[in-house]
Amino acid sequence: MTFLRNGEGEKRIRYSLFDVIKVDNSEFKWEQTNNFIKIESIGSEFSKTWILLDNTKKFQKWQTSDGSDQTVILELKKD
Repeated sequence: MTFLRNGEGEKRIRYSLFDVIKVDNSEFKWEQTNNFIKIESIGSEFSKTWILLDNTKKFQKWQTSDGSDQTVILELKKD
């Protein structure tokens, strides 16, 4: 994921969900307020508000809900 300072970004993500490989290559808008990050992207499973749990120079850990009782964790690592 690439985050631009103007509140826009781009996803080029390949991930597994319930042993099904999915790809998300799309643009998004983002906004951060304190420890909350809001992602807006049409048709994307990442389009929701996330809680920032851990934030270092090369690693971030985010958490959200899937709309039911499941917690979703996203880990971002910078190369």
